[in-house]
Amino acid sequence: MWWQVYGTDAGTGQPITLEVEHAQATGAVQVAMSRKILVRHVAVKTRMKSLLRLLAWGSGAILVVTCGMLLSKLGGGGTVREQIREAHARQAGLLASLADAHGTIGGLQQRVEELNAARQRVAATEQELAKMRLQVADLQKAVTTADAVKGDLAAAKEKLTTSQKRLSQLDMQFKEQTQRVKELEGQAAELAKVENTNKELSGEVERLKEQTLAFAIESQAKNGGTPAETEPSDTHAEGGGGAMRWALTTEYDQAMDFMVTHFSHVGAEGGTTVKNSDGTLTTTAVLPSNAATMRLTHDAEKQRVYSATLMLSLASDGPKAKLAENMQLVNAFVKAIAPASSETEAWIAATIKQLSGKDSAERVMRVGTNYKITAWNNQMGVYAWRIESPRGEAE
Repeated sequence: MWWQVYGTDAGTGQPITLEVEHAQATGAVQVAMSRKILVRHVAVKTRMKSLLRLLAWGSGAILVVTCGMLLSKLGGGGTVREQIREAHARQAGLLASLADAHGTIGGLQQRVEELNAARQRVAATEQELAKMRLQVADLQKAVTTADAVKGDLAAAKEKLTTSQKRLSQLDMQFKEQTQRVKELEGQAAELAKVENTNKELSGEVERLKEQTLAFAIESQAKNGGTPAETEPSDTHAEGGGGAMRWALTTEYDQAMDFMVTHFSHVGAEGGTTVKNSDGTLTTTAVLPSNAATMRLTHDAEKQRVYSATLMLSLASDGPKAKLAENMQLVNAFVKAIAPASSETEAWIAATIKQLSGKDSAERVMRVGTNYKITAWNNQMGVYAWRIESPRGEAE
């Protein structure tokens, strides 16, 4: 069966009429909705007018045929009247049939209209039902969302409660830590005072150490040294039985340049020059700030150097800055007076470690081609380094 579906295109908004072949009107409506058509009403597609026209033409044809038959009977004799009566009777029957057909067609048209109206009501009801379904779906989504929001709200309330508890704990901890910080700040202030006092005392101790060492060195320099810090010079007979000391390859001017450069008190400026029993001279220079003393034994003509001795503090518990300066000074002394000595710094460090805590009775010697270095410690951290010629040892 064919149906005419009247509605509006959802995309363009234009009115549209769709012809659909389907067994039921609801099927035609569903087809239209699947094509995005908003259905207003549905009507059956009939051909009543064509049927009426056919009936009218059929009645006319019957009249024409009847008239022809009457005319043919008139020419046939006396039974014409009977035939006319029969024709009239047939015509009356045909007219009655035609009237019945008109009545039937009218009833059919009324039923078709009722059916269309019912289908329109069904379509409208389906539209309302679809709207209701959409509303129900929206309500279900809203309910689901509300449930989720309720769950989130409950979780948020629980987190808020936990956070408030944690905040209270942190607040208490903060107050305790603040109080502890105040206590520690007070203790830190006291410690700072103690530390400053310790620094001042350490400075006083360092200054006392320097003054003590400087006084000891100056006293030794003025007194010519003690037996624990000096040794008798080596003498050897040479031709004619006369006594002679062997000179270093380093000349007097070179040795004196080192003394003047590194020591602040030389000769008349605080040092001393004394004459020895063998006719040689010993010039002593001091460096009070480093508690260091240098002795240079040379000839009266100031050309040859027989020995050079450096005494200075290398105590490990002394001022660190002065200890570093004195290490540089002893290295420079050995390199200047015995330039042929190799790996000097390593040997000096090893010697200091070996003599640490020992007295002057224990000596360390290093003999080269044209130098002999003798080192000892007075057990109080004052080390002596004497450089002389090795020729007496070789012979």
